[in-house]
Amino acid sequence: CSGDWQPDCLATIAMDGDGDGVYEFATSSIPAGAYEAKVAHGLSWDENYGVGGAPNGANYGFSVAGNDLVVFR
Repeated sequence: CSGDWQPDCLATIAMDGDGDGVYEFATSSIPAGAYEAKVAHGLSWDENYGVGGAPNGANYGFSVAGNDLVVFR
């Protein structure tokens, strides 16, 4: 993607590969550092979810040591 916080970028799309109703995205490509994230639905920020699944909720904060496997569910 050409920048951060782009809900229309499909590089980090979560999928339900095993059909259990839980959508996941996993990567070990996040450089060491502190980050924030939230879930955008429908390729825009019109519908988004933050901490605790709250609509328009606060961002999730997390840190990565480097080369860690990070799994978003």
